[in-house]
Amino acid sequence: MRIMKKSLLYIAVGLLATASVVAAHQNPPGFEGGVPAVHFPPGLEPTIDGDLSEWAPIDRDIFALTNDHIRAIEGFGGLADSYGNADASDISVEFLYGWSDAQNKIYYGYRVFDDYHSALRDDPGEWWWDDAMETMLMISQLTKEEMQDLSAGGEKHNFSFNYTLPPIGGGPNAGLGWMFSGLCIRCDWVNDQTSAALDGYYEVQHTFEGSEHGESTYWYELQTSPFLFSDTSIESPQSPGEWVTDDLDVNQVIHITQTFVDADCTIICGSPGDNSENDFLDGGYWTTTAGTGASSFGEVDIILEPIDGSIPWPDAPTAVEAKSWGRIKAQF
Repeated sequence: MRIMKKSLLYIAVGLLATASVVAAHQNPPGFEGGVPAVHFPPGLEPTIDGDLSEWAPIDRDIFALTNDHIRAIEGFGGLADSYGNADASDISVEFLYGWSDAQNKIYYGYRVFDDYHSALRDDPGEWWWDDAMETMLMISQLTKEEMQDLSAGGEKHNFSFNYTLPPIGGGPNAGLGWMFSGLCIRCDWVNDQTSAALDGYYEVQHTFEGSEHGESTYWYELQTSPFLFSDTSIESPQSPGEWVTDDLDVNQVIHITQTFVDADCTIICGSPGDNSENDFLDGGYWTTTAGTGASSFGEVDIILEPIDGSIPWPDAPTAVEAKSWGRIKAQF
């Protein structure tokens, strides 16, 4: 379900805001005014395959969040809670955001170097025991009180896409590489990467260079619909198509927080803080938001930029060229 006009939502949020403090902006240093999301021209939108070649023309100095823009959440890994204290020989990141007016999609392109990539957990669904990525999306920034009030009325406005790749395990969770905590809780189709229910709404793929379970660089590429809220009164939802999506606009401000675990244990990770070789957060629990708490949803302002003519975009491929390039990339 797609909302073309946001008037009703804004009226509801406005009424709630009169009784609560406006949500604070929690942007990382250097992006106090918000993080720009590049506008992909029609026909040049990313193919979600973990190959970030479509992102190559983008100026990282303008658009990318890096080690300077992440902080260790206090209490994890014994690291100081401040920006810019990540050791690049241990962990080095680059986070890019994009969007498409033509497709009404949000795109995410991530590069993560890690001196040790952990994927050792026994239960495939317990993604937090390994090197986990948590992408949190909230279109309209709301206070916790506003979210609680809207939730009581049957609307969930915060979404989290959590995943650990490569996928591991078997049984009913075969191939499970992530767990949704926002799209749908206890829905079978969110635990199935091959589920057609997710088509067109959410997709994540990865590639890597180096040792798959050692020192390596991983590239993650995601695509999501602009989920505005889910209707929690639906007893047995069958797909994200039953949720309400926004209609993205140029210069609109949405909200995305990137949080991730750097699990440096070399055996199956144990409880955090046990001060042993299997402390699962030995490498730190990191975030882009300046907000407090490990579960701060959508606090970083992401600005949907207009198409930038100064970016050296290639010519958009014809339909035949696009299909041919898709077949070529599929071979790798």
